[in-house]
Amino acid sequence: TVPYAIGILWIVCGVILLVESLILKKDTEERCREKLGKLLGIQAHDRIFFTSGATESLNTVLCGLDYGEEGCGILATQTEHNSVLRPLMNQPVLKKHPVTIISCLENGAVTRNALEKGLKEAMENTGKNPSALIVNHCSNVTGYVQDMKLIGNFVRENNLLLLVDVSQSAGCIPVDADSWRADGVIFTGHKSLLGIQGTGGFFIRKGLELKPLKYGGTGRNSQQLTYEDGDYEYEVGTQNLPGIRALLAGVEFVLETGVDRIQEKEERMMKLLYEGLGKIPGARYDVRHQLGTGILLQCCKQHWTYFFHTQYSPFSYLCVKVTVWSRKKTTSIYYTGKYEPVQFFRIFSGY
Repeated sequence: TVPYAIGILWIVCGVILLVESLILKKDTEERCREKLGKLLGIQAHDRIFFTSGATESLNTVLCGLDYGEEGCGILATQTEHNSVLRPLMNQPVLKKHPVTIISCLENGAVTRNALEKGLKEAMENTGKNPSALIVNHCSNVTGYVQDMKLIGNFVRENNLLLLVDVSQSAGCIPVDADSWRADGVIFTGHKSLLGIQGTGGFFIRKGLELKPLKYGGTGRNSQQLTYEDGDYEYEVGTQNLPGIRALLAGVEFVLETGVDRIQEKEERMMKLLYEGLGKIPGARYDVRHQLGTGILLQCCKQHWTYFFHTQYSPFSYLCVKVTVWSRKKTTSIYYTGKYEPVQFFRIFSGY
């Protein structure tokens, strides 16, 4: 009887632990969704889904959307990350929907004229109106923060879906997806949301059909093997609960600290950087006087070229990462070719 009782006790303890873990999982995920919705300006936070990061999120969203009949194109800006451009150019499911690249100004700005020109080009090439526009809210190359009011108006006027990548801006620059009327928002957890690597997610508007990139176990309704009427599930397999819990802590910190306060601190850090750069012999820089834009550094006389990258840290007053390249090894670094051999390096107030 004693072994039997011990066996029963083990079973009961196992059931209790399982129930507690399921409650903890639901509580952590739902709290994180709620906090993310508050931070990103998304009221329907139940439409936020977790992934391993922005790359998986972008592949899921870009490959899962219904762009309409063959030939209906996709607009993407010149500032997009390769986690946007490579899926658009390589995923077989997107081959039927031509991609038109919207040009930007030297500082990274996407203008109304460029949007209209890109739309006209897409329609001339396919004879059909494009279906969607994807835009990088803040570029990781130039640091430029796009005018989302301008872009949102353009999208609504031309009946386009709006997908916004906020990976570089979420947590350090105000994001208001609902006021932008964004149909989809993509974010990563390990940058200004202060989470750990391997976390991120996306928001997709309710009513917008999105076929999953992956299928698998979800922990509920295991008898269902096929999906009908768009009742898809996007969080399949074992979720990264420790990562989501860390992301929750990071988002809570950002909300408690305030995005405006974080943004103000980064601007102070950039001011210190400007002052420091001004003391480098032979260096000249052009400060872009708009929020989020970078500075253009020219080093003509130095054998070594310095690239500074500011990073916000809640535990220090200033955190500046300095990487040094030999001039002979800078050919792959971004610069404007027409000014060769002067090298142009972007330094931006982001992460």
